[in-house]
Amino acid sequence: MTGGTRRAPIRTPKRLPLSHVVGVVVTIALAPVAPHLSGLAVSVAAGLVLLGVAAAEFLRARRRPTG
Repeated sequence: MTGGTRRAPIRTPKRLPLSHVVGVVVTIALAPVAPHLSGLAVSVAAGLVLLGVAAAEFLRARRRPTG
């Protein structure tokens, strides 16, 4: 292959992790109050949701190593 990217096999899970579902639900729950908050507060809240999802994924990966 010249000038292109190499195709790698993509592994897709059969179901979504619970942490992702919770992250989406919490983010959607923030939508009604977002217009009443400053942009900084909304950004911090979204960052905290993302940090929570990342932490949950990290802990899950430590419990069940892939191999």
